[in-house]
Amino acid sequence: MPPAKKPETKPLLEVGQLINLDRGGRTLQNLEVLGFDDNFLKLRWDIHVSPQTEVVLVPWREAVIGLVGER
Repeated sequence: MPPAKKPETKPLLEVGQLINLDRGGRTLQNLEVLGFDDNFLKLRWDIHVSPQTEVVLVPWREAVIGLVGER
């Protein structure tokens, strides 16, 4: 008897996805995921919010993420 196939799972976080990020009690909305690895999450950031740059790396240990459009 052949082994049972594992159901295909969709990754929770994908490049190009919009997320909300809680940072120090402040929720930043609609940040675009540009990439990620084992240590950092690379986001397109709002330049009006510190650190005033368009691309920022956030360590996973500091990230509290809310997915936009997910239930």
